[in-house]
Amino acid sequence: MVRDDGDIAFSPNGSTLYGVDFPGAAGSTTLYTINPVTGAETASTPITGPLAAVTPTPAVNGLTARADETLIAGSFSTSQIFLIDPATGGSTLFPVSFPAGIVSAGDFITLDDGDILAFGAPDTTSPSPVFRIRPDNTIIQIGTVPQTFGAAKSAGQVYAFTSNGDINQLNSLPTTASTAPLPVTTTRATGRTFYGASSAQDSGSCVVPAYTPAKSASIQDR
Repeated sequence: MVRDDGDIAFSPNGSTLYGVDFPGAAGSTTLYTINPVTGAETASTPITGPLAAVTPTPAVNGLTARADETLIAGSFSTSQIFLIDPATGGSTLFPVSFPAGIVSAGDFITLDDGDILAFGAPDTTSPSPVFRIRPDNTIIQIGTVPQTFGAAKSAGQVYAFTSNGDINQLNSLPTTASTAPLPVTTTRATGRTFYGASSAQDSGSCVVPAYTPAKSASIQDR
């Protein structure tokens, strides 16, 4: 079956590929298990909990696996960030959210220092704010990049995929708060609109989280 996925994510060992339908109907969005060799869907699990209740649609556009096998999920419909248990489909609120007025632009990346890099979207045209989520569950903005609808980490470098088709390498990832533009190098100008990006491990090194959470194919990151 052909469907629009909001994002895909590999399990930490790379053996399992997950996908989430986009936009997904409120109360009935689904997590799919996909054969990474053939692309065939091998299982489907209804997502329950607060992510499923997001209105008007869950609009999951960011999905990344953590070392503990849970999935971090972001939505284009809310500033909240979620955790999904892929075994049950149950979702819970992540201990931190984007600032008010900012939603997920797609993709979370675990950096080598243990921080999670997250890309936000204030609307459909403005530059994307970039955030670090600390292991102590604090979040700071470290800058902005041209409007981004997907990101990936490869060979230690972070790349942002823009709505105008550019692939930008982020030249630095500050550790202090800033709203200034981050320096980027455009490695390819494709002229085609990107609605997502993925790598074998969006989450980078899959650092074991230091926090405890409180109790196309059409790929679209919006």
